[in-house]
Amino acid sequence: MNYFSVDVDITAMASSSGIPYSMFDPNNPFIRRNYYQPLPYWDFNNKFDKDREVYWVVEEELTITPPSLDLKKAFNCFDQIPSAGAHYSIKLCVDVSDNNNPMRLPPQTGSETGHSFLVVTKSNGTKHITQVFGFYAQKFPGYFFPFRSVSSTIKNNQLREINASIEMGLTEIQFQLLREKAFELAKHKFAAVDYNCTNFGMDLFNSLRAKPITIDSYTVYLPTNNSFFGSTESNRMTINKTPQMLFKKLKEIKESKVTEASCIVIDTTKHTKAPLSHGECN
Repeated sequence: MNYFSVDVDITAMASSSGIPYSMFDPNNPFIRRNYYQPLPYWDFNNKFDKDREVYWVVEEELTITPPSLDLKKAFNCFDQIPSAGAHYSIKLCVDVSDNNNPMRLPPQTGSETGHSFLVVTKSNGTKHITQVFGFYAQKFPGYFFPFRSVSSTIKNNQLREINASIEMGLTEIQFQLLREKAFELAKHKFAAVDYNCTNFGMDLFNSLRAKPITIDSYTVYLPTNNSFFGSTESNRMTINKTPQMLFKKLKEIKESKVTEASCIVIDTTKHTKAPLSHGECN
């Protein structure tokens, strides 16, 4: 499974009303194929000049769709490692959509919105098994209802880029609790606003902690009218948990130099990747 990022120049032009329009289809589910779309209004740092051509650079996360992972079969693999004397760990990971601006959440730009996922490892002597997984919508909920609840699935996130992570060791009892909690949380429906990959990852990680990690919600502004004629009005949407706010929290903990700071890694160089995942076992 290979993941890579590139910077893509998007040529845009302004309509007579001064509203800039994207001139190519970035194959984003929020943007209909071969359809001119207003560029988002909630990124207030962008300044467009209607009298000249403008270029808008975004970080595209071009990925091969990760395969689904049967969580029960994934946890079955850990039984291959003897439990007597075994060591267990869980790592909560964040991949932001824009490494140069980690707080940017671009749900309509053609970039991914970022992702949060988990790395779970059991080792004993020279033997170890690692599973890397995250929470996804089974299908995109649809152009007109992108925030509705849909059936969820778990996918293999091996080799995914990691921009921030926090790791903690577990006891055997905690590991068994982790297994059961993972199965329970995986039954949730996916909803971009209310229960997404970051909700799942944080809920599972926090279920094993005496002091849970908490983050703020994230508000984005979307065009109310996606027609060719556009709209200057904005629709505010508050997302319960996002990779961006989790990145911010982990960075704050790291910089505070508390004891747990040593368990946090921050890296926006694109060099840190998740390990290979073991896969499924019957």
